[in-house]
Amino acid sequence: MQAGVRVCFATDSDHIGGQLIVDSAADIAYVVDIVAAGVVHSCPVDAEGRFGIDGIADAGRQPADVEVWLPQFGLIWLAELYVDSDAVLAGAAPVAHPALVCYGSSITQCRGATSPTATWPARVARELSLDLRCLGFGGQCHLDPLIAHTIGDMAADIIVLCVGINIYAAGSFSARSLGPALMGFVSTIRERHPEAPIALMTPIIYPQGEKTPNQVGMTLEDVRDVITEAAHTMLEFGDSRLSLIAGPSIFRPADEYLLADGLHPSGAGYDLMAARLSPVLKDLLQ
Repeated sequence: MQAGVRVCFATDSDHIGGQLIVDSAADIAYVVDIVAAGVVHSCPVDAEGRFGIDGIADAGRQPADVEVWLPQFGLIWLAELYVDSDAVLAGAAPVAHPALVCYGSSITQCRGATSPTATWPARVARELSLDLRCLGFGGQCHLDPLIAHTIGDMAADIIVLCVGINIYAAGSFSARSLGPALMGFVSTIRERHPEAPIALMTPIIYPQGEKTPNQVGMTLEDVRDVITEAAHTMLEFGDSRLSLIAGPSIFRPADEYLLADGLHPSGAGYDLMAARLSPVLKDLLQ
């Protein structure tokens, strides 16, 4: 399940479109976002996988930067991407924005967002003029060591780790093992990014799990407590560029009505998360 994947180029084309190959067995309404000269155009994908937009060239037909954001969920392939036959087409300009890396679960992947640029990581990146690398994996985020090495190999000026909800759901760590695993994961990243701010966010609210023990006897509140203790330990031992964000301060108990299924935020819920996270992360970049 991809999230935040986009194709970047420059063109003066008045029409941009394409063809996706999608899982025909899935009854899913896909959306592709085409961002031209900073303006977002959301394009529904039809039953044959086609999408496109007309009338995006400026009056002078000057080449503009374009980003084609693919759907943030589902099994898809980009089969074709096309512009006007007489259009200028060039590679994208080098990225000049600081790099934002977000790692998390389906709540970072944001299937329920209204379009690919409406996920909370994409909204935060746009608000703060950051270049997004989204590692939001539905059903995952179990502190896999390879992911820590992957983040270490990425360009990263700020890193957000949204950890805990699937660890709770799957019982993948116990009260004994979660803290050391998390500290090892963060330490691997820190070795490669010694100066980058790392924001460690605990799970947002999940009413059904707050006080319900999982397979290894941990409630979601317990998971937050262990993550918090691990963060305090790392801070105590000198990681001054680590910050702890309480998930329930970003998506609060009073926001429960914005949970689409009791666990995942709705599109409006992801908008709210972005609005609350943006100023927090902006402060970390100072």
